[in-house]
Amino acid sequence: MPIEAAMLAYNIPPQINRPSFAFMRWENFDKKGWEKVREEAILSQVVFQHKIYASDIDFKAVNSVGYNIEKAGLEGKIQVSRERFENVIPSSENGLLMMNPPYDERMELEDGQAFYKGLGDTFKKNWAGHSAWIISSNLEAVKSVGLRPSRRIPLFNGKLECRLLRYDMYAGSKRVREER
Repeated sequence: MPIEAAMLAYNIPPQINRPSFAFMRWENFDKKGWEKVREEAILSQVVFQHKIYASDIDFKAVNSVGYNIEKAGLEGKIQVSRERFENVIPSSENGLLMMNPPYDERMELEDGQAFYKGLGDTFKKNWAGHSAWIISSNLEAVKSVGLRPSRRIPLFNGKLECRLLRYDMYAGSKRVREER
């Protein structure tokens, strides 16, 4: 998710660094036309003024994201850390949080309801002023977040029926923010 977010934020076209595509072997391939389209796409990139952070508790996942960031040419655009979500403190008073927590499908959860309740508790404690989005197919456990989603988007992640849920955490009192 952080790589896709950075590419969208910087308006970087997918596969921009890919050296060749199958259509380049077509008989009527227009090399000059392709080079013009590619150059326009490169010039359409923008400067993104905000920070993109990614974290995971799994060492392999963090290393993999770091490797893929480098491969995508996004070094310096995404900050990656290995830490538990409940320990992540946002660096600003508002922003957007995207989360793809375990669904209890491929990665088993000991107690799905408790896990999702913990996410909701962390949203309320640390993420005031932010919008949080969760994608999950664990439609029963996600009810335990303890917040009413402001948006529900049905979608599929592969064959899994999921929901993309938005939770708006309104900024609390000044004292609550200062305690963070």
